[in-house]
Amino acid sequence: MGRKEWNCMAIDDNDDAQIQLNHVIQFNSLAGEILETRATMLSLSWKNDKPQFTLLFEVSKMTYETILSQESFGLYPNVRTGGAEIEFTPSNPIELNVVLRQPLSDAFVARGEDIEDVLACLLQPDQKAGGALINSESWLATEVKQLIELPGDLVNKGSLKSGYRTAWIDILIDKRTTSVVSEIEEASLVVSLNEVIESYFSAKEWAFERLDDSLLRLAVKGEQGDWVTLVQTDEEDQRCIVYSVYPDLVPESRREAMAAILTQENYEMPVGNFEMDLTDGEVRFRTSIEVVKHQFTSEWFERMFMVNISITDGYFALISGEINIEQ
Repeated sequence: MGRKEWNCMAIDDNDDAQIQLNHVIQFNSLAGEILETRATMLSLSWKNDKPQFTLLFEVSKMTYETILSQESFGLYPNVRTGGAEIEFTPSNPIELNVVLRQPLSDAFVARGEDIEDVLACLLQPDQKAGGALINSESWLATEVKQLIELPGDLVNKGSLKSGYRTAWIDILIDKRTTSVVSEIEEASLVVSLNEVIESYFSAKEWAFERLDDSLLRLAVKGEQGDWVTLVQTDEEDQRCIVYSVYPDLVPESRREAMAAILTQENYEMPVGNFEMDLTDGEVRFRTSIEVVKHQFTSEWFERMFMVNISITDGYFALISGEINIEQ
């Protein structure tokens, strides 16, 4: 496919340009799904000496619902001003107006590339920076519309579209400060610790019991034995702690010896630590994580959780043997 298969039209003397299209472009969502669109126009405009690439494309209602559910193209709930209430029909395609994120626009122009280079990357993503441009999160949706079927007496007298604008249109089109963009994205991407943890256990089909807003419990069956694991969260301080509790209590006569053993093991322990309650002899293994800027993911939790389970199981025979040693 050559660059000249489309018709590029200059809009004015400021290097603004517009290309009319009828091409399929497939975007990759963060969830790894393909979002198929039909592009109808790509434009380049300059605002405050900054390049702005805008793409207009159509999607089916099913694809739009996937976009919404995955919050692709920056369609977070708090930027869809009034958009959540609109019911689009499956009869007509849904039109999205999306703007390329400013750092990508700046990078293309800095390399001396133009609107046709951007289009070439979108249609031939194996070349240049197409890999970045076909990621849905490289673009932010500013408008979502659909053509409305007019009554019989108004057919052929014009067209009417219904839809909504997003908060991105004020930030990107009106060129407000980039700090506002960061604030909206950060607020939209915040997911509670409990949501991440419960989603992880649900995906793994691991039964758990929530004891209160900050604590859940689950039964673990390891290779060496069975025990109870507790997961404690602190949403305000963004802290998550996992405790695996050994089933047997250390007899009072064995606590001093057990304390010495655990202290020695903790000295060489690369992750986590053993703890013992000297009042009742309970032994547990603890791992924890301090979350930075709400960047807590299921991958981070799984790493901390599985390290805890693995070490607890690996030391099960040693701990149980010391607890039950003959006096």
